[in-house]
Amino acid sequence: MRRKNEVYEKFRAYEAWFRNQFGGTIKVFQSDQGGEYQSNDMKRFMADQGIQPTPSTPYTPEQNPVAERFNRSLMEGTRALLEHAGLPLSFWVDAAMVMVFILNRSPKRLLKNRSPYEVLYGKKPDLSLVQVFGCHEHVLRPK
Repeated sequence: MRRKNEVYEKFRAYEAWFRNQFGGTIKVFQSDQGGEYQSNDMKRFMADQGIQPTPSTPYTPEQNPVAERFNRSLMEGTRALLEHAGLPLSFWVDAAMVMVFILNRSPKRLLKNRSPYEVLYGKKPDLSLVQVFGCHEHVLRPK
């Protein structure tokens, strides 16, 4: 997303993807009351889909501890991956994507020691091809 005015269309697309892929529905949507979530189109769409908006007080991240903990884990893990690999900050996005991959496949106590991946897809993730972030790769080019 490049601009906040794209939130409505992206949310609609995500909701449709989620419904088609998993047969589930979004029941609650928690936000910080940002203007991008307050448009009439967004409110009408959530009402039509039966999605309960749950706004938190602006500038109070402590009201959403799950998201704050995830953000902290993501940032700390990303920094650790970059430091361990000895890579510059220009690889931040790549390290963050790897960290999200790791977090989504790590068991969580709240999910009864299952990973978010396992809960969503109903099977354990295949981690056989996972390698250390920043390790050297060799490309095989057929002759």
